[in-house]
Amino acid sequence: MPGVEGKTIMELRPEDVERIWVKHYDKGVRDHIDYPEIPLYALLEESAKKYPEKPALIFYGKKIAYRELNELSDKVAGYLYELGIRKGSKVVIDLPNTPHFVAAYYGILKLGATVVQCNPLYTEREVRYILENSEAEAGFFLESLYPRIEKLLNEGKLKKAIICKIEDFLPFPLNVLYPLKKQKVKIPKRGDVAFWKDVEKARPLRERPSINPKEDVAVFLYTGGTTGVPKAVMSTHYNLVANTYQVLEWLPDKDPERDTYIGVLPYFHSYGMTTSLNGPIAFGSTIVLVPDPRDVKTILKFIQKYKVSIFCGVPTMYAAVLNHPDRKKYDISSVRACISGAAPLPVELKKNFESATGGKLVEGYGLSETSPVTHANPIYGLNKAGSIGIPVPDTLAVVIDD
Repeated sequence: MPGVEGKTIMELRPEDVERIWVKHYDKGVRDHIDYPEIPLYALLEESAKKYPEKPALIFYGKKIAYRELNELSDKVAGYLYELGIRKGSKVVIDLPNTPHFVAAYYGILKLGATVVQCNPLYTEREVRYILENSEAEAGFFLESLYPRIEKLLNEGKLKKAIICKIEDFLPFPLNVLYPLKKQKVKIPKRGDVAFWKDVEKARPLRERPSINPKEDVAVFLYTGGTTGVPKAVMSTHYNLVANTYQVLEWLPDKDPERDTYIGVLPYFHSYGMTTSLNGPIAFGSTIVLVPDPRDVKTILKFIQKYKVSIFCGVPTMYAAVLNHPDRKKYDISSVRACISGAAPLPVELKKNFESATGGKLVEGYGLSETSPVTHANPIYGLNKAGSIGIPVPDTLAVVIDD
């Protein structure tokens, strides 16, 4: 390739690379975007101004409008501020996809603090490592996880643990019935433990610290645990805002009035965080939250009930939906676009899923260090079986022979 030959990867400049893949972009997808230099939390604030009463989240029938979600995140910021959390502080989120997660995520960012992502399936040893490595001062934890963090609290590893219960956001009568069937967890009264209800009583904090989007770290994403202890990828506000806009650009017929996302990919993972949280929030779409991605019947129910149109997932999710014994009882024809990642997408699965929904299922690729999406097959254009696709806008890909 002219301009590339004889150069090392460190010597390459953007103008050296001939972007031959751009001709394969879907019509309407730009090859360059002017990315706003804004804090990540501004995505929520802007959508709250544009669509204040539109549902941002749906959680088992409970609808939370953009105005309400923005207010909740202000209360999170206010509560944490009273704890002494400031710009540069680290706060853990150890939750599945619930409204607590979303409000806490943007509330932490509004303080200029850093979100520390943590998998709710982690053991006490793994949570300990995350807390010690990140130097987190506080955290949001699912109620059932309390036994895993009690010893850490006793050792003074956290200033405060905020306990979140599923029923905090369930509509009536689910909010009454759910506590009767769930596994009971005894949580003693202690000064370093609070509950989500305490956060909801906090004074909303609307003052914001100065943020340098290109330098200030928004999120710690732990990765690389298969080759040793996980290491934190330090994603800046600009990293995550830019990749959010790149992913949105890949959907040429997106429509905030029409599109509903299903939030089934875990938000503690970079793929779910960008494609199924920051993306729809930035665009003003509605997200149907699914806290348990293994609950396939609920996924089917929600797709039919809420006419889900955008479904980002992994091959095992699409296979589980396709092979569920009750699948044909549900109308999933509203699904229009799906981007699959994290593992190779079998050609037969792609073909069968598209036949069942009438929508498009394409394979993509990324990694936590790139916030994460770098490649994807066009939604409507040329798809090559077994290929990760082509670089998304403003992304360069070259092959270097060392």
